[in-house]
Amino acid sequence: MQQCLQPQTQAEQVLPEASVKFRTKRNASLETVLNENDIVLVDGSSKNIHEDYGKRTIFANHYSLINPEELEREIELNKKLAAVIGSKKARTIPEIVGELEIYARKIRNQHEFLNSHNTSKKFNSVVKWVLNHLLPEERPFNRRGEALSIRDRNSEMYGKLVSVVEKCVALSRSKLINIDDPGYEELVGVVKLIDRTIGLKKSSKMGVQEPDFGFSYHDADEKLVALAYWISMFSDRKAAILTRDRDFFYLIPITARLLGAKEFLPDNKKFREALHSNPVRLYYRTDEDSCEECDTSVLKYDSIFVLHNAGKGKSEKARYCVGQFLKHFADYDREVHLRFED
Repeated sequence: MQQCLQPQTQAEQVLPEASVKFRTKRNASLETVLNENDIVLVDGSSKNIHEDYGKRTIFANHYSLINPEELEREIELNKKLAAVIGSKKARTIPEIVGELEIYARKIRNQHEFLNSHNTSKKFNSVVKWVLNHLLPEERPFNRRGEALSIRDRNSEMYGKLVSVVEKCVALSRSKLINIDDPGYEELVGVVKLIDRTIGLKKSSKMGVQEPDFGFSYHDADEKLVALAYWISMFSDRKAAILTRDRDFFYLIPITARLLGAKEFLPDNKKFREALHSNPVRLYYRTDEDSCEECDTSVLKYDSIFVLHNAGKGKSEKARYCVGQFLKHFADYDREVHLRFED
């Protein structure tokens, strides 16, 4: 499968048509997500409900320049993430743990940096610069006493942020799913093949690794999708993905429709039946406590496997690789090939 993975150049990328996206079935609370699904695969992006994440002040160069409300919100979002990951039905994968570890390291390093700059000399310099160079509506404070109060409060709160972020990492490590099966790796491979041939993800469309929120593993999304399919096929459990990443609105429906294409019958019969009886659900977080819900039960499979806008040669090569995979996959024994701990 590795020899089939050839990402496009930037000039060849064309966005999929909007009609292939999931349609929202309903809005669901986090409580509903955790109650109505057997396994919830938690994506690290699921806590980030801010589109301007990279511009937030928690990475400012002094405690007095951090917006206390943003810092408190970041703590609360991580507490909610910890509660979700710590729930009985939540699971994750090594790549997501890696993303959380990178984020935790970034927060720890920032905390150390802020502490090292938390001196009277630095504080006085920051106050002077803010009051002399920023307009009143741009300032995080307007008086030295106000700056002192913000500094002391944020210094205490940042330590709490470090603790709750490290808790998320520890919980995620305890909820790992590791599947030691070459068939699963092949399934990951075909999902990646489809993505990289037509550019379903932002990073694939650019032809480079472009992490969401600055700390993302390049193939974590494909592995979550493949794992959800795997659980659907080789167990009686309903799998869901909880995320804040819109790439899944393309990844799931397009890969499902193509892998289930009628031309591959009867080799993909198991795949089609599984996604109907155990539909893979996608929950996209819209705010702190609610999500948009979509699932594969409403998808209509394509008649033939064609990767539009990829070029005939690349489309045919991908079609051959997927067809060979499905022929091999048709003989898999569901009791043998589901190998992970509950």
